[in-house]
Amino acid sequence: MTYTPRSEFLNVMQSRGYMADCTDLQSLDDALTSGTSGAVDGARTRDPRRDRPVL
Repeated sequence: MTYTPRSEFLNVMQSRGYMADCTDLQSLDDALTSGTSGAVDGARTRDPRRDRPVL
């Protein structure tokens, strides 16, 4: 990739090798840096009180 993202999220995802490909990386980066955006990393957490996944 020749584009260097400005958003911390994309920088971390790239540095950890989680970015396989993206059709328009610059537009995604612009959206992430322009305001409130969310992302899901696919990881599930456990509820320690019930010892089961939190969905």
